[in-house]
Amino acid sequence: MRKIVIFVTVALAMLVYPVAATVINVPDDYVMIQSALDSGTAGDTVLVQPGTYFENINFNGNDIVLGSMYLITEDTSFISATIIDGQVIEWASVITFSGGENNDAMVIGFTIANGFNSNGGGISCTNNSNPTISHNVITDNTGLGGGGGIYCHYSDPIITRNIIKSNWAPGAEVGFGGGIYCENANPTISFNLITGNSAGSGEFSGGYGGGIFCDISSPNIVNNTIVANSASSWAGGIFCATTSAPIIVNSIVRGNIAPYEPELEFDDSSTPTIIYCDITGIWYGDGNIDCDPMFCDSDSGNYYLSTISCCVDAGEEGVDIGAYGVGCDTELLYEYLPGDVNMFNGEWPPQVIGGDVTYLVNFFRAAPSSQPCFLDGFWCSADANGDCLVIGSDVTRLVNYLRGQALISFCRDYPSAWPTPDDLPDVMPSEWPNCNTETP
Repeated sequence: MRKIVIFVTVALAMLVYPVAATVINVPDDYVMIQSALDSGTAGDTVLVQPGTYFENINFNGNDIVLGSMYLITEDTSFISATIIDGQVIEWASVITFSGGENNDAMVIGFTIANGFNSNGGGISCTNNSNPTISHNVITDNTGLGGGGGIYCHYSDPIITRNIIKSNWAPGAEVGFGGGIYCENANPTISFNLITGNSAGSGEFSGGYGGGIFCDISSPNIVNNTIVANSASSWAGGIFCATTSAPIIVNSIVRGNIAPYEPELEFDDSSTPTIIYCDITGIWYGDGNIDCDPMFCDSDSGNYYLSTISCCVDAGEEGVDIGAYGVGCDTELLYEYLPGDVNMFNGEWPPQVIGGDVTYLVNFFRAAPSSQPCFLDGFWCSADANGDCLVIGSDVTRLVNYLRGQALISFCRDYPSAWPTPDDLPDVMPSEWPNCNTETP
């Protein structure tokens, strides 16, 4: 067996870990990852070459760094090319931490898939085990009762910069936490994309917390993007119960699905702190907003922000909200100006003139007397008085503005400029979708 003693510096989530390590290589030194882990001691590194490893592995209390080649190259292609596939053993997590491991036990840079267990299909952390789980894709795992992706029970792992997607907690009767399950646990959950996870199975079982479920827990949930998760009962995004006190900061929680409270729900005994988040609906707390985050291309899994996203610089101390920063530019074709009703005609620069009054009057002659404005992508310039509705009083405000007797006002959450695709049709306000925005 070939062992090389080197010094490895692991940069992780803004922290630097200097490690005096014996590096054990897979498959050169050991064909199986489990054999390599068993041969090591605290402080060693098991470095895994690309490939698919059909294993269910257990750290067995060893504070060892387990990493793909991403660990030493920071080349993200190694994450998808180095797969730990747990379908070999049914009723076993892909990776198990149950021996009281601390934060120096790390798993970095893998795709962790196809685990099936009673709890924690992908990764299970129990018995005061507090590993670091970073830069992984945790996908297509099933935890029957809870924690399809990650299960935390009396453990406080660091879960950072992962993609946790398409995991399931179906439940024999009730499923909890399709993405992450916390019970008597206080994990740090930061800079993760949590998407496409589900709890429950519809008519066969209830489900709570498609993205995250916590019970008697106080997770620190910071700078995550939690979108498009689902639960068959309550809270497709996050559900917390039984004196839980989660802290949710700088996170996007939108587009989740459940029959009741699709984004967030907390029982009466829980005391959440929610600040500087972008959440669908009205959530009270410092810095919270409700607006389209303008992902670069969510349909293809790109959840970086557009340059003009409302989440840019909107977090605590001016950081971006969500797991990722800016990743694409959006051409600005129009500047939003309340009262410029006919902005769709492409006039530049935007201006409010008598023609806008005529445009709006003609709209009311052929359409209902009240039309909610649209906030998801395009901006409602016909709302001249700032009440987030297009109604007859907007005509009055426009007339008085042109007479010099009134000001035009912005509806809440409008940006100074708005994007338009090149093929934007020339449409009347009556054709805009509803946004169900409440009057502030």
